[in-house]
Order: sequence, then C-alpha cells, then structure tokens
Amino acid sequence: MAFWFATPNTFLGGKRPKELLSANPLGVLSVAKEEVSRVVHG
Repeated sequence: MAFWFATPNTFLGGKRPKELLSANPLGVLSVAKEEVSRVVHG
C-alpha cells in the first residue's frame, strides 16, 4: 500500500496520492478504499 501513494493514479487524474493528500484527503481516502476493496485474497 505504501507504494500506491507514490504511484500515479488514473482515478486521481494521473497524480500521485501523496501529492493530493494535504489538499484533498477525503478524495485520496475514497480512492484508497476503492483500491483495497478490489484486492482479492485466496
């Protein structure tokens, strides 16, 4: 998940989550939750 913060994200307009965290924490949180919900274990 830490790597995710430094990787450009299409849901954030190609920006890195760490770039938007202070300006739009709820937006980054929403995208992070979506990312985690798509992870399938097993």
